[in-house]
Amino acid sequence: MDLLYLPGMVQYSWKLMKYALLKYYACSKLPARGHVYFCGTATSYQKQVLMYPFLLPLVLDAADTAKDRRKDSEDVVKIRTEELLANEVNIKVEKEKLMLEIQKVEDAKMELSCRIKSSVHGESKEKQRLEEERHVLLQELDALLAAVRLKETQIAEHDKKIGDLEKKINNSVTGLEQEKVKMEAVLYELASDLDHLDRESKSLDERRKQVEAEGICAQEAAQKLLELSSIVKAEAEKLQDAILVRKAAAKVALSSKEKRLSLATQEKQHVEDANCFRDQTSSLRTSLQELASEKVKLQQESLSATQQISSIEKRLPEVEAEKKLAAGSRNFKEAGRLAAEAKALLSNKERKVAESRRVTKDLQVLEQELEIRTKDLTDLESQLRTKEKTAAKARYERLRLLAAATRDERDAASELEDFEEAKSLDVEAAAADKEADDIQNEFGFDVQY
Repeated sequence: MDLLYLPGMVQYSWKLMKYALLKYYACSKLPARGHVYFCGTATSYQKQVLMYPFLLPLVLDAADTAKDRRKDSEDVVKIRTEELLANEVNIKVEKEKLMLEIQKVEDAKMELSCRIKSSVHGESKEKQRLEEERHVLLQELDALLAAVRLKETQIAEHDKKIGDLEKKINNSVTGLEQEKVKMEAVLYELASDLDHLDRESKSLDERRKQVEAEGICAQEAAQKLLELSSIVKAEAEKLQDAILVRKAAAKVALSSKEKRLSLATQEKQHVEDANCFRDQTSSLRTSLQELASEKVKLQQESLSATQQISSIEKRLPEVEAEKKLAAGSRNFKEAGRLAAEAKALLSNKERKVAESRRVTKDLQVLEQELEIRTKDLTDLESQLRTKEKTAAKARYERLRLLAAATRDERDAASELEDFEEAKSLDVEAAAADKEADDIQNEFGFDVQY
């Protein structure tokens, strides 16, 4: 039912004119669409839309409507601009809060690193000092055979202290490293929130520019409507001949329009299907990322268990040697303690081996799931490409029909000696053909008309 291909505000301003034309077509049994050809600029083909008996009141109504539309558009632009400015202020405040939070986490992270270094430094020096004393005591043991039992006792005590210090160092480092990892995760989340706010700020800037552009467009449309009303008033009497010329072209145009509408419906359906496949693909990619994260976690657990097993295997020979030495020196109490320690180490080793096997089995299951979902993702991407190509083909055919219909309109305009309109229609047809050629080159299908 549209009679004008003008911006939105101008099109609404012609509502009364279209109503009068439809009423005239219903009385005269003329087709209501297909024989009137307008472009986006104010050309002489606008004189082919109106009938002289309705001209003067419609022109006055159009002028009043243009003024009202221009005033309404200015109010809307003002309100939207104020809302956008308020949103920008809120985003800036949130951004400053996030920056302060990030700075706090960075300071805490630096302080934690210093605590790790200072905590380990003292135990390391103490360990080195005790190892040096142990070396001296071993030398004294060779030189002073009379005091061998006393020296062995001292060596055992120092070994125990060294083991306790090593455990203390490992526990301190492990706990502090875990806190450091948690802080890094918090820092990453805060940085993500900051990026999100930056994107929202850019989006608001674009919306504000769009609102300003819409306001300017509405004002220009209203001004064009005033100009069009004066042009139509001057040339309305020439429309009688133009309407007769367009009767024959209207039938062909209506048929072409119906086919284009059918193709547009098909294109819309294919695009919706493609969007559905695209959403499924995105969801599957997210699932794959989660599985990959779980895989990394299991690999870390496996590595930790392997390291603990290696540490136990390294400690067991030392305990056995110390136990033999204590038994040889008839220190049965120490030998019993070392035997209990060896038993505890063996039990812990068995638990870690079982844990390592469980993690390995979980990794195998997870890798199989990753392989299945990767295959599903490949299938979805293939279906997505097929749907996109089908939608592009429907759009290609619709553009070809549109170009052909536009050329028919151009020929009719040339017959009426409206060469400016004919030139404009020729440009539209060329643009439709160019877009169709681009689609054909992109997707590689060949359809001839």
